[in-house]
Amino acid sequence: MYLAVFGLFFNLILHISGFLSNIPPVYSSQSAQVARYLNKVMMIVVVTSMCAANRICENYSPKEFWKAALRGCPKWLKYLPLFLLAYAVLFAAIHGGSRVPGSPSMVHEGSVFGMTIYAVSLALLYSALHVQEVNKV
Repeated sequence: MYLAVFGLFFNLILHISGFLSNIPPVYSSQSAQVARYLNKVMMIVVVTSMCAANRICENYSPKEFWKAALRGCPKWLKYLPLFLLAYAVLFAAIHGGSRVPGSPSMVHEGSVFGMTIYAVSLALLYSALHVQEVNKV
């Protein structure tokens, strides 16, 4: 869960620095390097969160997966991934930039979708850790 929080935080930093990319010291090849590392960590976090979600949703039908998987989350954490997904789609539609790997616009756009994926993983892992509290009630 901590990797999901750090991934979300660092993608937010990359995204904010993307707005400041006109300032020369802000964007460098180091941003692209950080983005590559975040993508590698993302795979670990996503696999772990999906395994945890499948474990807590064993007794539920596939139609109720998201409701069951997020039942241990507070409301704000349930809606954070949806908000970020809407922002990511809107951002991609407005700022459809360069498709050159490692370019500032690619890192900027990728960080938005990275935040979304990390937010989903964070919500699933948080729910998996706190689902026992909900089940007792």
